[in-house]
Amino acid sequence: RYEAVSIPPLVWSGSAEVEHSEAPGSKMLRMNPPLRLSPLSTFAAALTFVVCLQMQMVSSKPQNSEQLFLHELPGRPIMVHSGADIPLMPVSHLHRRSDANGNSLNSADDADRIPFLIRVSPPVKKGLVEALFSAAGKENVRYVPHDAYVATLTPKAMQRISVEHGVQGVYYLPAAMKVAPALLPVLDRRQASSKSGEGSSAIRQKSHAGPEAHEKLRAVMETDTIVQVHVFTGKKTTQEQEELSEIIEKSLEREITFKWASSKYLLFDVPAASLDEVTDWLSQQYWSSLVSMRPDWQLFNFYATRALQSSGKNATGYVTMGHPIWDKGLTGEGQVVGFADTGLDVDGCFFQDSAEIVAECTGDGPVSGCVNMNHRKVVSYRGLADIAAGKDEDAGHGTHVGGSIAGKFGSNMNSGSAPDAKLAFDDILGFGETSLAIPVDLAESLFLHSYQEAGARIHSNSWGAGEGVYSDNSMDVDEFMYDNDDTLLVFAAGNYGPNYGSVTEPGTAKNCLTVGATYTSPARYEEAGLEVAGDENSMIWFSSRGPTRDGRLKPEVSCVGDEVVSARSDVAGSCPSTANEMVNMSGTSMAAPICAGGVALVRQYFMEGWWKTGVRDDTAGFTPTGALLKAFMVHSAPSNILSYYTFDGENFIWTEQDTPNVHSGFGRVDLSKTMFFGAESSPLVVFNNETVEHRVSKSYCFDVSSDFSVTLVWTDAPGFPGSAKALVNNLDLTVTTPNGAVLLGNHWNASSGADDLNPTEQVQVGVGAGEAGTYTVTVAGTEVPYVSQKFALVVSGGVASVACAEPTGYLDGAPAEETFCTDTHYYTGTGLPPNTAAAAGTALNLELLTDASASGDGFVAVYPPRSAPTAGCNSQTIDTRNGDTLGFIDWNLFGFSCSLFVLGADLSFFPSPFMSSYDWVKFTPCLDAACSSLGTVSPQIRTSNFVPYHSDSPYGVKVTLSKSAYNHIKLMYTSEPAFVCPAGGGHVSITAESALILDGFGEYEDAMKCSFSIAPASGAAFTLAVLDLDLEDGWDFLSIGQCESKTVVASAGHEVVGGPPTGDLAPRAGVESCAMAMSWEQITQQQHDEQALAVADKTVRTAGLGALRVPGHFEVYVCDYSNACAGAGDPMCFVFNEVAEEFSPWGLGKSQLKLYKDA
Repeated sequence: RYEAVSIPPLVWSGSAEVEHSEAPGSKMLRMNPPLRLSPLSTFAAALTFVVCLQMQMVSSKPQNSEQLFLHELPGRPIMVHSGADIPLMPVSHLHRRSDANGNSLNSADDADRIPFLIRVSPPVKKGLVEALFSAAGKENVRYVPHDAYVATLTPKAMQRISVEHGVQGVYYLPAAMKVAPALLPVLDRRQASSKSGEGSSAIRQKSHAGPEAHEKLRAVMETDTIVQVHVFTGKKTTQEQEELSEIIEKSLEREITFKWASSKYLLFDVPAASLDEVTDWLSQQYWSSLVSMRPDWQLFNFYATRALQSSGKNATGYVTMGHPIWDKGLTGEGQVVGFADTGLDVDGCFFQDSAEIVAECTGDGPVSGCVNMNHRKVVSYRGLADIAAGKDEDAGHGTHVGGSIAGKFGSNMNSGSAPDAKLAFDDILGFGETSLAIPVDLAESLFLHSYQEAGARIHSNSWGAGEGVYSDNSMDVDEFMYDNDDTLLVFAAGNYGPNYGSVTEPGTAKNCLTVGATYTSPARYEEAGLEVAGDENSMIWFSSRGPTRDGRLKPEVSCVGDEVVSARSDVAGSCPSTANEMVNMSGTSMAAPICAGGVALVRQYFMEGWWKTGVRDDTAGFTPTGALLKAFMVHSAPSNILSYYTFDGENFIWTEQDTPNVHSGFGRVDLSKTMFFGAESSPLVVFNNETVEHRVSKSYCFDVSSDFSVTLVWTDAPGFPGSAKALVNNLDLTVTTPNGAVLLGNHWNASSGADDLNPTEQVQVGVGAGEAGTYTVTVAGTEVPYVSQKFALVVSGGVASVACAEPTGYLDGAPAEETFCTDTHYYTGTGLPPNTAAAAGTALNLELLTDASASGDGFVAVYPPRSAPTAGCNSQTIDTRNGDTLGFIDWNLFGFSCSLFVLGADLSFFPSPFMSSYDWVKFTPCLDAACSSLGTVSPQIRTSNFVPYHSDSPYGVKVTLSKSAYNHIKLMYTSEPAFVCPAGGGHVSITAESALILDGFGEYEDAMKCSFSIAPASGAAFTLAVLDLDLEDGWDFLSIGQCESKTVVASAGHEVVGGPPTGDLAPRAGVESCAMAMSWEQITQQQHDEQALAVADKTVRTAGLGALRVPGHFEVYVCDYSNACAGAGDPMCFVFNEVAEEFSPWGLGKSQLKLYKDA
């Protein structure tokens, strides 16, 4: 029976691993990619399949081959959800890599982008992350703790970066790291089924999914599931994504249904019976980066504003009546808050404007022109699915939420938290009361419209799904805030409490403000005729708790969320069509908008300059970052110790705990605790946009007289959902007391260790008798693998700022002193520069800068100066031992070949690019001093690329040239140390007493910089001579700079665009003294834009700005016209702010440059 089954011969190649099988006397061979068969019958195909594998296993398994697993990599462990038992395939296997269908990945001209797992050795080499950003795009690079990156780029680019930046290892991103935690049990099930003959999985991993996860999955497996695929292949059009979806449907041969595509996502409706196979297959494709289930988005209303502004109580214990923040004049005026919900009753009393229309539109992503800023309340109404005629007629949830943010109805005390703010609304109600049309790509499709079209810098969201996981949706939230760091997204925590870990995505994102709910005031319960034991300082039982799956604190803060009175959707008609314009609702859906309105008050507080003196001062106003807004909200919370409920399985148990904790975060927000209004409140110090780098710290000193608090927040780079740890850049907050004690952020004592999970840290300091004095607040870049990190800091209490003796510190000791070159001259064209002398103990810096289309024969320089004779090619002998240590051979007679002898040891030859494949040069080593006997001839060099040749012969070589084209062959020889520009640019340090330096005869690359520091080891004086110069006139430049010491630090490479004026750019007198004239500490953080630009004598005018290196840390403003800059907000101006970088704004005409040194 079985012998009758016939299968044609199969050819398969890939990697495979022998595994133990439960069947006695047999083994299992796990293949990658898998071998897929179309069975004649399930049983017959399965049996033959096993037989074939057993036969190949004996004959083809390499001897001593060992499979490398993720957990076996040296160094710190890479933290992933799917466990450590994950096989890795190094990039060295590229030539035999194929996808799950056997399709080669080396197709399409090596242009396909593939996700790679890149392992590095700490510390990360400077320039690696920037190179990945350049090759892959910032949105396609993610850090995975510890010491690994996931980047999607072409194999060719990956190979180049791995060589240039010395990474430890490069691997194809394992399929197991692409599967979201919620789907990992699918792979467990598939792996189990493969052992029973039902199929095979290419993913060998342990998901560690517990019984609870499998129980939840069982319900999913019984119904169709929408699978969401994140595609990290660069921006694609919707049409390209739809074409990809057709390929997927055909390849799988399963009844899956394409639903939707964006530039980053694909959605498929997958039958329950195929979910495991589809998940397995999608995770193996080279173009996929994450496979997850589409969340079942839910609203968080279950079945205010006073507490946000005060915690004072009257004699009966109720929160003091009134709104002290409103009374000061802070009502949200000038602020726009975006929010997404079920609809908005725009003609209700809290939102109506009879004189203006509401700008309405539908669309996925920003809709240009869909805004009317003159409307008193609703400046934009965009529908994601449709715009119902009744505007929230089914749910009423969105109207209530909008009213809590910014609704205003006369003098009604139930107005929103920011009654004079405006709203930009996204209608996400689908075709039913609970169906939500939330787009897949949250960043581009949801948040960007209100940000870009309406100017909203706060966005409130009372919906979510799942429990505790850092998902692709969480990543989108972090990415949006990281790319737009002046915004703050607010999310409701969810209504799945009091269970631990019940906080929902995307509120699990690191950078957003996630809000839990408290009870309301006893007075409100009394009005409603309810008897409730809790109050506004008590967490309500249904509010979702943390921690997140990776252990982070969520929610961060809480606001009132029970029995909240706000705007009611009246179904039809306009204000006042019904007697009751208000309704009660409860849930974290109600708490989040109250907090979001509070954020609007905080933003107004900073933009109108209240923070400085306690009264409005527009000259002190500035735009706060999202990190500062979040820090301020968190800082306003911890004075309240919240009670919360836990559940023992039968009863709710009332307990109390100090903040921060995973129930209430840092506490309930009370803005009056932090807002400074002069003598009546505590002093306030804020730092809005500070920067720290890897293993560097910044310190801030304060004379302290009484208790104070410090809060640190940074907007972290987006994490990778496949990682078990979301935090990328880890900063640490410490406070050092006058007696030397160190208090740690979120732990407050050194014994508990530093927090390495949360991008929010706080220290509360109690100052007892005799403990006043100078305290030092330090922010350390403990681990910053993702470029530098900006942060915000809030300090309040009995503090006064004083100067620190050492404001900058180094965690690994101070680096070597860095000095830079000044008095730099720039040369272009073909004219030879004059010789440049360097005094004893100093150095020179030589740099070649090219634009986007480099051309010319480059440069040749030498020190000490000497002649470089040019010889023809007519059988003569050149003896470098007699003093001709370097020179040129020039052969320009086409149609003939020639030869000559170059005698000497350690010879190097540098041929110019040949004009055609018929031109060539070859070298034959001499076997004796007279070169009467010759060795083996070298292969002919037939190439248009620069190919140097080095002779190992101690006697010399015979050089043979053949010329057929019309231009000459130019060949340089030398017996001295020779240094050439590295491929792709870079820096070379030269300490030889004499040397030849050249770029490679015109084979320098487009948009490149290569530099050489020249400092002879003896410290002797020396002189540099340029022997040959041929650069594209006015576009490519050779710079020679005088250096004040022998230490020359290479500056990072950059892309050069456009072109400066032609000719020698004379040194700009006074640049350095001008730069040093004003220190950053003389200009306040808030005033420096306006004040600094007004200092006329700090201006350098040029007839076009060439490359300029400046010492230290500067902000540089450049305007592309001869008149003065109108200010930092001038649309023609841009800012450059880097450390030890070269600033090269080519292409500017008459320009103005302003430099301000950072102290």
